[in-house]
Amino acid sequence: PEGLAQAIEQALVAPRPSAHRLDLEGARHSAQILRERHRTRSLKMGPGT
Repeated sequence: PEGLAQAIEQALVAPRPSAHRLDLEGARHSAQILRERHRTRSLKMGPGT
């Protein structure tokens, strides 16, 4: 999940037409959710999982 979140965020760096702004904000939010879920799961399961 961390790799997917990073890939989404890297794709967001490139300039895009303003018509895509809403989709990019949604993608950024999705990346944030993935990262938070991964962090929460890692904390619950302990290191190395």
